[in-house]
Formats: sequence, C-alpha cells, structure tokens
Amino acid sequence: MRNYRKFTKDQRSTFPYWFWHWLAFNDVARELHAWKFHHLFHDIEKPFLRLILPYEKVQKWHRTHNKHHLEYKYPERRNWIDMFIDWEASSRTKQACPWNALEEARIKLNEGSMNTEEYNQFINAWRELIYKQD
Repeated sequence: MRNYRKFTKDQRSTFPYWFWHWLAFNDVARELHAWKFHHLFHDIEKPFLRLILPYEKVQKWHRTHNKHHLEYKYPERRNWIDMFIDWEASSRTKQACPWNALEEARIKLNEGSMNTEEYNQFINAWRELIYKQD
C-alpha cells in the first residue's frame, strides 16, 4: 500500500488534497477489483469550483450532485460501492477520518445521518465487493 499524505480540515480545499484523495480513491477501487473508468473523474469538479467558490459551497454542491454521497439529491440512484471506496480513501487522506468505511457507516447510522435501510444497502454493497474477491 502506498504512503498517503494525511490532510487536516483546513487543507482539504487545496489542490494537493484533491490529488492525494483522487489517488487514494483510485488505488482503493483497484485494490478491491472494483475500478471503473468513471473513477478517473472522481471529484474532478472540486478544484475548478474552488477557484470561484468558497470551500463550503463547493462541498455542499459536490455532495448533492454526486452519487457517492449520502446527500445526493436522488437517493434511489446512490452508488453505494463508490461511497464505500470514497470512505476507505478518506481514511487514508484525512486526519479527521481514521476509521474505515464500515466504521464510518456505523457512525453515520448511530448519529442519524444514515437510516437503517441505507445502512443495509451500504452493507450489501460491501458484501458484493467482498464476494467479488473470491
């Protein structure tokens, strides 16, 4: 596994953070044998939007317009596998996220930002990834 740079919350709106997270996301997808062509474009809009908008607006827009986030505006179209990959990559690149994707999902469930049905869909995506390894 690659040595990743861990970023603080203040550093997350920078190009280096985006690059390292993009790299980690693609590495995780490859390691899980789940890599897809669209992963090359993971979070691609963020550095460009950041040139004209404050980070908080970029983050909100990104989360409501990308299938790998719980806040996606079309919940029935979420991409649970990409969400799993993103949360695994976050543990490699964010100091504030030391837990893996399963731990992140459990935290989201316990704090109420993910309901039981969503949690079950996430766990099913995780199972799909695990069984793909065999």
